[in-house]
Amino acid sequence: MVAIKRIAVLAVLAAAACSSPPDDTTKQPVGPEPTAPVEFVHNTPRSIDRDPDVEPLEKRIPPPEGYTRRPVEPNSFGAWLRQLPVRPGRPDVYLYDGRRKQNQTAHHAVLDIDVGSQDLQQCADAVIRLRAEYLFSGPCRDEIAFNFTSGDAAQWKEWRQGVRPEVVGNSVSWKRTTEVDGSYESFRRYLDIVFTYAGSASLERELQLVKPPTDVRIGDVYIEGVNRPGFPGERVS
Repeated sequence: MVAIKRIAVLAVLAAAACSSPPDDTTKQPVGPEPTAPVEFVHNTPRSIDRDPDVEPLEKRIPPPEGYTRRPVEPNSFGAWLRQLPVRPGRPDVYLYDGRRKQNQTAHHAVLDIDVGSQDLQQCADAVIRLRAEYLFSGPCRDEIAFNFTSGDAAQWKEWRQGVRPEVVGNSVSWKRTTEVDGSYESFRRYLDIVFTYAGSASLERELQLVKPPTDVRIGDVYIEGVNRPGFPGERVS
C-alpha cells in the first residue's frame, strides 16, 4: 500500500467578497462559502426532486450507532456535500461508455451524478468536480479556477465569456473564439477541459496544507501528486 503523506484542503483562490485570505496557522479554510440555498446543480431536474428513492447523503448514509455528525455552517462546503443525491441501495457502477465496471466491491453507494461521455473524470477530477459544482451552485461562480499541469490557469469567468484554450505541447494560449455562455452545459464543457489538462500533480500545488494534519474537516483530501511512483499521483477524499 502506498503511504499518502499530504493532507490538503480543497480550496480555490477567492476574492475578498467571498472569503478572507487565510494565514499560516489557520485550520482548513475551504474557500468561498456561497450564501445562496445549498443545492446540487444538475443539467437535468434535481434527482432528489424527481425520484423519491434518491436521498441526500446525510439521510441515505446515517452515522454509526452511538455517533452523531459534527455541526457545519449553513451553505458551507460541508453542508453542501451532505446534500449530494445518493441512489437507493448499492447499485452497480458503470463506466463513461456504459460498460459495467469490473470491480463492483469497492463502493458502498452511488451518487446520482453524470460522469460525462468521455474517459476524463478520474481521481483528482472527481475532487475538482465536487468543488466546482459547489461554487457553481452559489454566488461565487466567478471564483471557479483550476490550473493545468502546465501551470496555466483555467478560469470559468473567462470561459463563459467565450475564451478558449489553444494547447500546443506544453504551451497554452487563450483566445476569444465563441459566444458568451454561462449555462450549466457550458460549465460542464469547461470542466471537461480542466479534467483533460489538470490532475493530481496540479491539484496538489493548488491546495492549502492542513496544519496540524490531525485537524481535518469535511471536504479535505489526502493527495500525493508528484512524490510517488506512477506520476501524476493519487488522491483520497
